[in-house]
Amino acid sequence: MSSHKMGKIILERSMVTLSLKDVNMFVFDMAGTCVNEGGLVYSTIKKCLGDYNIDIKNLKDIGGMSKKQVIEHHVDKEFYNKEEAIYDVNRHYYKARREKVSKQMIDQEIKDSISRQIYYNFQKELLNMYKIDGNIDVYDGTYDLFHNLKERNVKVCLNTGYPKEIAECIINKLGFKGLIDGYIASNMVEEGRPAPYMINKLMADQNIKTSKNVIKVGDTVVDMAEGENAEVRYNIGVLTGVNNSDELWRGGADLVLPSIKDINKLLL
Repeated sequence: MSSHKMGKIILERSMVTLSLKDVNMFVFDMAGTCVNEGGLVYSTIKKCLGDYNIDIKNLKDIGGMSKKQVIEHHVDKEFYNKEEAIYDVNRHYYKARREKVSKQMIDQEIKDSISRQIYYNFQKELLNMYKIDGNIDVYDGTYDLFHNLKERNVKVCLNTGYPKEIAECIINKLGFKGLIDGYIASNMVEEGRPAPYMINKLMADQNIKTSKNVIKVGDTVVDMAEGENAEVRYNIGVLTGVNNSDELWRGGADLVLPSIKDINKLLL
């Protein structure tokens, strides 16, 4: 039986329990952790970038990240590789200014313009799919776990790489509002994951004084990096998302479980 780390102690999986002593707040990632959206976010962002001749090679690389930052990164990365294809979309608008402004400034304006348009398209398409198609649900055990934590006076918060508008749509659609104490989206802070700012803001909002009283739960390596950067008490990885157990262990998980419902089994 494989072992893993829980804080500084090495424990066998069958021996693991999770004490809530001194734990004041759980921060749960949304999509892939407690929300099952069938990978819609990945197919949608791939399509929206593909419309501008930009391809994402490895979807695992964007798991948990701010989708705005993902789009900006890939536009910047692919811009000079596919300059003509990208320029073609904006050629008429920028051609007249090319003699008056440096190419570097024009390039940056084009990249910013493309990034904004792709991000707008991404939000619009994903929001429409969530609202109209309704093909999202919670993973088994999510509501039970939230109720269980609330009964123990532990705050339940959500964070996400989605923009605020989509996060609110999901929260309302799945009936999370009365079950959570707070939420935050990546576009509500200076920088999304793996930076710790979303967790830091939730702590401030909930009057949590130290990150050692916080447990982070997520399905991606980026979630684990966020938890480490915030110096949370424990990082819990779940296998309902894009990363496998080895990737989550290497990414900084203190505990890896099949799904969110398994947390309930461990609570003391």
